[in-house]
Amino acid sequence: MKNIEEIAKILEAEIVHKLPEIGGGAFGAARLANLVGLIQKEKIMKTMRCKVQLQSLSTSYNNGIAVKFVPITGTSEENKKFYAATPGGYFEMTLSQEAAKNLEVDALGKEFYVDFIPIV
Repeated sequence: MKNIEEIAKILEAEIVHKLPEIGGGAFGAARLANLVGLIQKEKIMKTMRCKVQLQSLSTSYNNGIAVKFVPITGTSEENKKFYAATPGGYFEMTLSQEAAKNLEVDALGKEFYVDFIPIV
């Protein structure tokens, strides 16, 4: 097998994770599947999903739409779980008209999921 760094250089690629030698055959494939699962679990645990509600919506500069989102409250079991993890705060941003239309940001009280994924 060629040197992985040489291959990455030729492909102008970045090595993000090196796997150990695991052997071949059915047992090697099983060990590889387990290892990939562990790596994916590690990456998944570094993400966070919030559930938010559109609190305010107004016209902003450059013909944009200013929006403000707050953590979800409510009585459903799902909302209780999200509220327990994110009981306070807000975030605001200005969206282009096109982005607001694509996201269907059009009604106060509308609920959205927001995913936080670290850049590694």
